[in-house]
Amino acid sequence: MKEIEQKFIVRLPVGEIKSQIDDAVRGSTFTQDEWYSTDRIFDYYDTPQLDLLRTGQTLREVSGFEKGVRYDLKSGPIVDRNESSVWANGKDIAPMLHVLGAKVALKGVPMHYDKCIIHKDETVIECGIDTTPYYTEIEFELEHGRREVLDEFCESFHENGNFEPADVQKYLRTWVMSHPQLNVLQHQQQDCRWHTDTVLEHTLQTVQELQAVLKEFPSNRSYGLFLTTVFHDVGKINPEIVNGDIKFPGHEEIGASIADLSEHGLGEFEECSIRKLIEDHGHLGRCILEGPVDWVQNIPDQARISLADLRASNLQRDYAEEFRERESRLIQLITEGKNEHR
Repeated sequence: MKEIEQKFIVRLPVGEIKSQIDDAVRGSTFTQDEWYSTDRIFDYYDTPQLDLLRTGQTLREVSGFEKGVRYDLKSGPIVDRNESSVWANGKDIAPMLHVLGAKVALKGVPMHYDKCIIHKDETVIECGIDTTPYYTEIEFELEHGRREVLDEFCESFHENGNFEPADVQKYLRTWVMSHPQLNVLQHQQQDCRWHTDTVLEHTLQTVQELQAVLKEFPSNRSYGLFLTTVFHDVGKINPEIVNGDIKFPGHEEIGASIADLSEHGLGEFEECSIRKLIEDHGHLGRCILEGPVDWVQNIPDQARISLADLRASNLQRDYAEEFRERESRLIQLITEGKNEHR
């Protein structure tokens, strides 16, 4: 079935969020039921090389229901996901996990929900404020009725509050933020022609863009490219103000040296390769329009990472012509070297 919803990341106390939702309803043609609360525990399943996470899918076990345990399998973009759910126990689900080669990737993630139902005519919207140990997210999910009514309410709500649309799947956000080295990046603000978001949000967007890049231009090193992208800006820890911009000199080399890859089952060669990709990930972007790039190592893979990084930047919005030129050149480098990746 389709799961049609809109999500927002918020950094306010839950009481303030509820008040803003209440105010949005009062000032509209919508009506609202009473708030109620519930708690759930999530176990996320994946393969050793995170095949589900890397392809935008989610397989999770949800406990805390009176009737038992539910298993959810989700795929597709946030705003229009496919979801299948079954009520089962561990024995029922074991054959599917065996076929997938999946084990628990994140265990015991607590989730507190504050929920209410919002109505307009025949349309029913479930509003949920989801609080995790790492972030708070608002979900407006279409339970029944017309999608344009959901869009109408969300547009009004977004315009009247300081909320960021959350177009990153919950599993990816939770997995990244469960890593202490990555979690701290939510506090590191960027402000330059390329980025005006936090390092964490840019990292999440880049990983999500990489999913699309690897569908366009597959690589047999997709796990390594995924980990490279996850940790590519982990070295942005020493900001400097340069001509009014926030810069992070040497962040590539710092990131290559400090990235904690110990939990990801890598051999020595693959770990060294990932660290080299992190160390060099800025080179291609700096020279791609100005000179030869043949001195850059692993050009096709670097170009895949750079393409995801570019698409997660502000360039397409603010410098469209330069964006198109860079994108075209990166695609050329990928396709020219498509058989070189090993």
